[in-house]
Amino acid sequence: MAAPDLTKQNSIDSSVSTSAPAPLPDPNLASYDFSNGSTQFLFSRFWSLSLGTEGTTYTDLHIVFDIEKNQVSTSNKGKIQIYNLNDLSRQKYIKGTQIIFKAGYQGLVGTLFAGTQGAASRVINERKGPDIITTFELGDAERELTTSVFNKSYPGGSTYSQVLLDLVDAMGLTKGTVILPPEALADVYSSTVVLSGSVRQLLDEHVKKHNLTWSVDNAVVNVAPVGTPFQPEAVAVNQSTGMIGVPTMGNAGDNIVTFISLLNPKLKPGALCAITSTLVNGLYIVQNAHYEGDTHGDKWQVTCECSPKG
Repeated sequence: MAAPDLTKQNSIDSSVSTSAPAPLPDPNLASYDFSNGSTQFLFSRFWSLSLGTEGTTYTDLHIVFDIEKNQVSTSNKGKIQIYNLNDLSRQKYIKGTQIIFKAGYQGLVGTLFAGTQGAASRVINERKGPDIITTFELGDAERELTTSVFNKSYPGGSTYSQVLLDLVDAMGLTKGTVILPPEALADVYSSTVVLSGSVRQLLDEHVKKHNLTWSVDNAVVNVAPVGTPFQPEAVAVNQSTGMIGVPTMGNAGDNIVTFISLLNPKLKPGALCAITSTLVNGLYIVQNAHYEGDTHGDKWQVTCECSPKG
């Protein structure tokens, strides 16, 4: 059997054929000009997987991935399955292996998972027919979220922002986007504040005071007001940028919009997206992103659940 073509194109409009690659669409443009009859395509899937502290990188093995990310204060989960690693590698990669996984298309590649040391919460080797499959079960910053503790007191006159940033630093992860509204920046404690316990629980309690949300993505902590994206630039989501089918609205009037797109790594929790379709139009913030792909199969997509921008 011939090996699958791993550089195959994903056409936004499969009824149109071309003899040369079309320009890669810019996902941040608000609109596209098709007056010349051109059709946008995403070409040449790309992926890379780095394992271990030495950073051994694989780009040619058969990999199947399933990664879920959420804009909540829990560890993102997922799994990566590698087909037919050699015996030495199977012995070397065990629970606790550091993992960095990137995927997308040539010119549009992003990190879907980058855990700290201990990212692989479980590693399983099993034989299925002629193949030996190594499954890495993933936990994004799982150790830091469950074991980080905090013990500190602050005198009256301490600011809310100072306490918040100290809690973020105490997680032991990289500090990413931190957006504080004016009322949070102006907030000063009038009396002594004593904080002791799990950093995760203290952060959960602390952000409620000013209606903030926080989450971890690729071992990076982000904080923003509820309904505010982590980045101001909107990712265009429409049929010309890779949307598959049409978005669906949630039940019971919850205003949750779900859509499927070709794998665009810019679509991640906290991202602002501008959806254009026959049913849904407007600015939404990604709450959940579910990435699925098979380097030797057809699936290469992300499913997003979004809420309206506040």
